[in-house]
Amino acid sequence: MPVLAFISPHPPPHSLALDATTDIGLHYAVTLRHWRALWEERKDEVLALGYSDRFWRKYQFYFAYCEAGFDYRYIHNFHVVWSKHEPQAVVARAAGPSEHRAISAGTEAIRSVMQSEMPDDPVTQVLLAAYFFLSGLLVHSHPLMWLLPTVTLACAAAHHATHQASRALLPFYRQLSPEKQAWWCADVAHLVFSCSASLASLLYIVSSPASMLPWRQESVGAPCSTNAMPCAIACASAGFFAFNLWLSVRYHLYTQTLRPVMHFTLLLALFVVAAYKGVSVPLLSASLLGELSNVPYIIGKLSTLAGVTSQSLTTNAELLMLAVTMSVHGAITVLVLAYPAAFGNVAYYCVALLGMTYCNGTHWFRARQLLQAQAHAHATAKQHTPAKQHAE
Repeated sequence: MPVLAFISPHPPPHSLALDATTDIGLHYAVTLRHWRALWEERKDEVLALGYSDRFWRKYQFYFAYCEAGFDYRYIHNFHVVWSKHEPQAVVARAAGPSEHRAISAGTEAIRSVMQSEMPDDPVTQVLLAAYFFLSGLLVHSHPLMWLLPTVTLACAAAHHATHQASRALLPFYRQLSPEKQAWWCADVAHLVFSCSASLASLLYIVSSPASMLPWRQESVGAPCSTNAMPCAIACASAGFFAFNLWLSVRYHLYTQTLRPVMHFTLLLALFVVAAYKGVSVPLLSASLLGELSNVPYIIGKLSTLAGVTSQSLTTNAELLMLAVTMSVHGAITVLVLAYPAAFGNVAYYCVALLGMTYCNGTHWFRARQLLQAQAHAHATAKQHTPAKQHAE
């Protein structure tokens, strides 16, 4: 099977020239979708031929996995047009180095698009392959898990749009390093998510306060229709965490610290398991009210990147939001500790404890950092004040 990335950079050993290439992968995704629908519709006929249910499920998964790969352009299907140009090809080959001109100008454009779309980092490629593999499994067996890849794709599109808009409208953005540009776009997406998630969590708590109580929650594995809103919140949040995990690896944001990778890996695992298994999803969705504390923190980061100093204002706002967050998370932790039977399984209970311990520890550590920074700023200001008075 010819691979465009390998054949396009090299002059052909014949009189053919590459005239046009078209990526028909999105169309092929539609074809695979029809194949899968027909395969599912005629399942009884396949089994009647003597094939096992395991064989049928393998091909069902194959169709779904390939469809997702073409839909999200992780894999491609190119239609290639070669044309015979004997006079031009002969002249080009006689000219030595100029034989590369026999390849049409469109080839380089296609190759550059492929290189920009397909990450060359093997770690990123493995993560993407694993993500699409697991997403294919989850989407098929959960009514709301389609939100996971959908939100990830929406975040990626928003990240690209933010980059283009910032480069066109913000002069300071063009002066930032690629790493800081990636952080800026990621923080803008995170700011939108934090506002949306905390608002959705607050609306859910206000509309169904009784569902927060462990003894009032549905049993483990309950259908998503009974917990539609918290399930949707959890699945959408997992999609955002997956996007941030990919972003941290794609742009090598882990070079200074591995904390972002570890942070989003833990959150992704926690939310996917809870939503997929139906384990205490209301409590998990309520915990997203803690995203409130991220709003002033992210605004402060964006202000610093933009060269605007508003440290005192954002610090006070963040401390206030942290107090609210720690109160909510503290109450949830008490409920988790008091009613382990609500989780139905020791492993799920341990995962919930791990998640709440991590969240509470993170918030206490951040609050301690802010208070220490405030104390240092006040001490520095007091030292400068007598010096000014003495000078006067």
